Amino acid sequence: GSAAPSSRKRVLILFPYARHTPGFISFDTGLRSTLTGSKDYEFEFYTECMDLTRFPDKRYHDKLVELYREKYSGLKFDLIIPLLRSSVDFLTAYGDGILADARAIIYEHDPGSFESVQSVANAAVVTGNLDMENTLALALRLHPRVRNVFVTAGASHYDQSLETRARAALRSFESQVELRYLSGLPMNELIHRVSNLPAHSLVFYLSVSRDGVGQSMKSPDALALISKQ
Repeated sequence: GSAAPSSRKRVLILFPYARHTPGFISFDTGLRSTLTGSKDYEFEFYTECMDLTRFPDKRYHDKLVELYREKYSGLKFDLIIPLLRSSVDFLTAYGDGILADARAIIYEHDPGSFESVQSVANAAVVTGNLDMENTLALALRLHPRVRNVFVTAGASHYDQSLETRARAALRSFESQVELRYLSGLPMNELIHRVSNLPAHSLVFYLSVSRDGVGQSMKSPDALALISKQ
């Protein structure tokens, strides 16, 4: 038979980017698989992929709030899971008017993102780790001829926060390779630069969610490596 009302739990997942982002697909699949394996509860999932990077205007955010108020006015959530700093900022700004009293589990793969964020009521924070040091160390072991590392980042606040972390995390490699930062450039210039790298170069891609002329990118997935021998 169906679960009793007290054992049926509603979960809302807030994701700041587009639904097709690979990291989100992996997270969403793993979460649903884990929770639906419970013998004690039945879960109803609601997911909002808010696309905040491609549509950063306040007017769009206000329309989202209006939509969510209408959409969820008759529902009470047991748990909200805002993923990444942008979702937390959205929830902090608008959550009191939409999602009152629900508990939250915040996930962020960059613990430094929460150093200045306002707290969210009834929230626990789970953080991962973008292990930039060991990522580059592994890449250099696999490609020992690399002499130049080009670190690429966009112009959004998120992109720039990753670049700041990278500059600190990768400083120990400065005696081993030439570190160069390609950040905040127009996309056509960035493409031109990485298409014409010298031999024995590696591209350490962080995130480009917005380029230097304000164009929003489709997917800001962090940490990719491309080697040119």
